[in-house]
Amino acid sequence: MKELKDKWVAIKHKTTNEGFWLITKLDYFILKGSIPDGKSGLKIDGVDEVSDHEVCAKKGYCIDAQLALAGIEKLEDPIWYFDPRFHNYNPNHH
Repeated sequence: MKELKDKWVAIKHKTTNEGFWLITKLDYFILKGSIPDGKSGLKIDGVDEVSDHEVCAKKGYCIDAQLALAGIEKLEDPIWYFDPRFHNYNPNHH
């Protein structure tokens, strides 16, 4: 995979199947609080995009390792648009 020019994040959500992650550009996630429709267009070694921006590891690969190798940060507790916490979200305050 070529180096990413934008910062990407992987998001685990309660409606996502075990072992599956949603990926998006961080700027888009902060602005919209959601995942874009359509395919991401990323080609990540050892990873399949099974649905719009939803990825999982190919057989024999570890999704955690492959996302890290691609430079994609995992967000364990994202703040989503349907979560009331999102409405007061300040990306500069952790």
